[in-house]
Amino acid sequence: MVLIIFIFFSSCDFQKNNKVCTDFQFQNTGKIYFNEQVKSFLTDFFNETQIDSCIYELYIDKKDRDEYQLSLFCKHANDGYFQNNYPVNYTTIKGKTVFIYSGIEDFINKDTYSANLKYSNQGSLEYIFAWYKIVLKDTSYIVKDNSYFINPFCIGTLNGVIEFEPPEYSEE
Repeated sequence: MVLIIFIFFSSCDFQKNNKVCTDFQFQNTGKIYFNEQVKSFLTDFFNETQIDSCIYELYIDKKDRDEYQLSLFCKHANDGYFQNNYPVNYTTIKGKTVFIYSGIEDFINKDTYSANLKYSNQGSLEYIFAWYKIVLKDTSYIVKDNSYFINPFCIGTLNGVIEFEPPEYSEE
């Protein structure tokens, strides 16, 4: 019995009088790099927006086995951004920090969130630029909009518009 208690206590760290079990920590595997498709999407977005005073968010939503929606936003935020948002991933592109949301942040213990990220921006929470990249099995396309057009992680998708000629109407 003493051995079991020793194993239990030795597998956890004691911080601030709270027991935090290290078996369930979120860790990464080291440096990773985006593929060319995502890299060009981000680079094109930054080349077009050229705004330094906003927070950048990238939402990666896997809709199906062969369908993804990447939502990239540039928005004003206030000092409380990190009190309401818990990005566990981010990248830096052209000197700008992009916070990456994949859904995993909904499953972290918010009490343990301790990002050393500081961002001070004055302005209301509004979107300045929004781009959506839809990746399908055989194709992909980008939708550009200056608003929060579609909510990431919802069941709706951005489908292309099919143009057609209406049938001719005759009164015969």
